[in-house]
Amino acid sequence: LWHWQIGVPRAILDAAVLVGPHLTEARSRALRDAVDHFVPERRLADYSGTSTGANRVDLCTVTLLRGMLRSDPDRVALAVSALSPVLRLVTEGDGFHRDGSFVQHTSVPYQGTYGASLLNGVATLLAVLRGSPWEITDPNVRTVHDMVERSFAPVVHDGLCMDLVSGRAVGRRPYGDHDRGRAI
Repeated sequence: LWHWQIGVPRAILDAAVLVGPHLTEARSRALRDAVDHFVPERRLADYSGTSTGANRVDLCTVTLLRGMLRSDPDRVALAVSALSPVLRLVTEGDGFHRDGSFVQHTSVPYQGTYGASLLNGVATLLAVLRGSPWEITDPNVRTVHDMVERSFAPVVHDGLCMDLVSGRAVGRRPYGDHDRGRAI
């Protein structure tokens, strides 16, 4: 599912935005139609299921790139507004909790992987949209800023990210804690 909704659309849209003026209208339309098939606007209508936390940030990024491809201001506005639930503290499930924890997949502490991806995505969206009509002005963006110290700093030591907040990624490769620490 991730490959169809996030991985492939993100890679293709990154390239398409870069070469945008050189794409024919037919190719651009075919690309937009393919992305719209796997990432329809309704994916961002409800903050639930696999459209939460870091996955939601990735879906917002795909939607933003899709909007940029052919200057679709409504699609860009959707990407920005759909980011708001990620910026709020939660009391259960996916997201940042008041105690500083970050949870993904309902109950797994995931600062080391999904959390790092969320930080990267939010930072990118803030930078790309700064000064535009779609600049992220949600006051809850402060939550993400605060969580750098409250959620991420406590689990990084000497450049290593503690395995206890990295979920299934701990088994992916030796010394992955170094990579995760650098990513944060």
